[in-house]
Amino acid sequence: MAISLVQQSKSQTNSSSTTASYGTSPTSGNILIAIGYTNGTTSALNISGFTSHEVGYSGTGQSIGVFYKVSDGTESSITLNGNTICRLHITEWSGLANPIATDGQNSNTVNSVKSINTNSISTTNADDLIITAAANSIGSSGTRNWSNSFNTLADDASSPRLLSGYLIATATGSYDSTAQLHTSNSNSGALIIAFKQSSSSPVRTKSKISGTFSSKPIKVKTSGTFTTKTTKVKTSGTFI
Repeated sequence: MAISLVQQSKSQTNSSSTTASYGTSPTSGNILIAIGYTNGTTSALNISGFTSHEVGYSGTGQSIGVFYKVSDGTESSITLNGNTICRLHITEWSGLANPIATDGQNSNTVNSVKSINTNSISTTNADDLIITAAANSIGSSGTRNWSNSFNTLADDASSPRLLSGYLIATATGSYDSTAQLHTSNSNSGALIIAFKQSSSSPVRTKSKISGTFSSKPIKVKTSGTFTTKTTKVKTSGTFI
């Protein structure tokens, strides 16, 4: 199944938590991926029931994270807990492996910069969803985007700090992206993580072959669906 973004939403508050709501309840078995920021340590940054990949920066005074879980179909909203400023981008994806299988992750922190690179990952799976996240320590201005053909997933509505992005890869290799965050220098953090595509289950079929077999050229009529997987074959006819 091809990887597809089903829906997304976002929220932000100047308080210790923020909640983003989905337009419709997610489909059970799809993968929920949330990207969060707070002006506090990684111990303060969390979403209950989610696994996370996080990084703290600016003397651990700022933190970002990617949070993920398999949907049970009841998550109408997601709440991020943090310090006194919170930013949250939430998504639902179809076509990803269930159970969730990651394919590499990395992070980077740099003080006093206008842009920041995620550092690279080397994937082993040809079809991955690669999520990126970056944030700065002050409200941004100017154009904010990602390099290396990564798409912007979401940006904050006002006083932007958190920027998220994605790429649906079609080959194994080394991947990274640079986030343009601000027109002035600020302390920044970035991370990257890849999620494997779901694999199709083997298809087993039964086929019937009928005809007359001999050492001479013959015509054989076949019916059925053939795959590279295990196939059962039933033969009938007169052998000479």
